[in-house]
Amino acid sequence: MSNPSSMGERIRRSKSLSQNFLRDSRLIESLVLHSGITKADTVLDLGAGKGSITRELARHCRRVVAIEKDPELVGLLAQAIGGLTNAELIAGDILHVELPPTLTRYLRTSPTV
Repeated sequence: MSNPSSMGERIRRSKSLSQNFLRDSRLIESLVLHSGITKADTVLDLGAGKGSITRELARHCRRVVAIEKDPELVGLLAQAIGGLTNAELIAGDILHVELPPTLTRYLRTSPTV
C-alpha cells in the first residue's frame, strides 16, 4: 500500500476546512504517544484527512473512528485505513453524522475547532 502521507499530493488544502497534512512520521508518533490514548480507548479522529494519524492511532487504541468531510479526501482515507480491522470511516460533517456511543477520546490536530 502507498504511504498515506504521500498519497494525493495534488490535493489542495482547503482553508475553509482548516486542512493541514502532517507528513512527519516521527511527529505523528510523538503526537499519539503523548495524547494519553490507551489500548482500551475508542478514539474519534476529526478531520482525518489522508489517514496518517488515523493509522498511528489504530496501533495504540482499541478502535478509531475517522471522520472526514472533504469528499476529495474520503477515497484516499478509505485506501489508507482499508486494511485496518479496528478503524472505521465516516464520510461527512461532524455536525451531521451519528457518532458511536462508545467513544472515550478524540483527537483534533487542526488549530481551529
